[in-house]
Amino acid sequence: MSTNGTTLVTHVTSGCPDVPRKVHLHRQAVQSVLLCHGDELDLAGAVKLTFMEANPSKSHHFDRVREKEHKLLQNHYTISTRKLGAGGQGSVYMALERTSGQQLACKTINLQASSRESASQSASRARKTFRELDILKQLSHQNVITIEKVFWTTNTIYLFQELVAGGDLFSYIEFKDGTLADGEACTFVYQILKGVEYLHGLGVVHRDLKPDNILVTSLGDGARIIITDFGSARYSPPSTSHNHPKTNRTKLRMTSLAGTTEFCAPEIYSKNPAVTDAGYTAKVDMWSIGCICATLLSGDIIFADRSHPDFQRNPKDHVITLSARCNLEVLDYGANWSCINKRPKDLIRKLLTLSEDSRLTATEALAHPWFTNKSYATELQAVYDRVVASWKPRRKVFRLVERLQGAEDDLTSFKSPFFQQKAAPGNPNSQRNLSTIPEVPEQEEWRQNQPKDFESRFKQLGAEDIRGARHGQAVKSTAVNAIRRRRTSLYDEGITDLDIQDASAAGDCMARLNSKKARYR
Repeated sequence: MSTNGTTLVTHVTSGCPDVPRKVHLHRQAVQSVLLCHGDELDLAGAVKLTFMEANPSKSHHFDRVREKEHKLLQNHYTISTRKLGAGGQGSVYMALERTSGQQLACKTINLQASSRESASQSASRARKTFRELDILKQLSHQNVITIEKVFWTTNTIYLFQELVAGGDLFSYIEFKDGTLADGEACTFVYQILKGVEYLHGLGVVHRDLKPDNILVTSLGDGARIIITDFGSARYSPPSTSHNHPKTNRTKLRMTSLAGTTEFCAPEIYSKNPAVTDAGYTAKVDMWSIGCICATLLSGDIIFADRSHPDFQRNPKDHVITLSARCNLEVLDYGANWSCINKRPKDLIRKLLTLSEDSRLTATEALAHPWFTNKSYATELQAVYDRVVASWKPRRKVFRLVERLQGAEDDLTSFKSPFFQQKAAPGNPNSQRNLSTIPEVPEQEEWRQNQPKDFESRFKQLGAEDIRGARHGQAVKSTAVNAIRRRRTSLYDEGITDLDIQDASAAGDCMARLNSKKARYR
């Protein structure tokens, strides 16, 4: 249906009475919009359609602190009560940009430690939050999620990013009755590889690629693929170090557990017999793409025997064991694979190889005959160009990361269980104090000049954006470059300098909150 002359009269429910009502769809560079219960479509004044849900979703109710913060945001954004999803790092709500009426997804991350959360869990959540922001603010690609704006308070981080109305790839597979045709799977995998090639070019490793973390702009033909959820992502260690030429190879590899078992490379669990060094590299993303490709074509995960007793008893260990064996005979003899072309099978074999050196890179995979075959390579490129034509780079924002003024005073009056928790008798470590995070020897040398609280950390992020906007180039501040230079010497036991810095910032901040002295200058 053409959007020329079409107006969406939205009935978004929020805590603010004044919300934008009319959105001219022909002005929006999107393939689809997300309708809410009661929304009206005005087709050039001739026909009006009202969208009614058979079972309207329940509205989410925010606490008093969040409601106050939402009112402070209402000049720029409206956060609706419609909850789109939830994960380990926070919840996602539908939002509207006030000026244009553009639909956005708002990821809210609660910075307050809950009564059920230990100090190490609070520190881990803070580290992931900062690392995700550090990475997202550098990204701008048509197959990678776009961040629009970040507001923060001492309670919450509000991360506004593009809203992808088609849902995730897993739901799309279900919509397509469990499998995709060869041609459609080809265009999807091609787009995933394009996004991963861009990420790896920046030194970013996603570490949790799976259908759930890949979004589709629409359920119709010509959908754009978008890689999202960078909560597990990090910068990969550099391959060489000028400052430390004798650095052990194990220090140049990641070692922390990450990802989802069904799509994880076996070396993440130290189960790869072909890998003698501890840890893993960016090649784990390529293994994940091989597993995703197999799922798109067959409708099932490739390393699983659902009839085997071990799968019923312990499916996680069963999948890890099969992936470590990497027996791909199913591609030749499996019932789900009999009608599948040989080219995608060959790509899967070259991605799902235990040897890290033999495993294709994203650039090498894009040159595979499945994508470069003369019979349809030109058509594939034309489809890709058409799919990404409506995408626009992130607009220039003077301050991408900004503190929400007027919200800080509410924290000390908020009766959180965090402030009421006391140390148990005889156990001083039971008190919620992140300043007791273990140090590593390399940290003492440079930590004195690092940010000491959340405000300094966010000011650093904001300063990078201002400098980048002024110079009209990618944001690459001195602080970020220094972090990258230090990263080589701190990749021991999976701990990076960014982890240490953010854990230190979180520890100092939480210690201040615990004493009810959240006064930042």
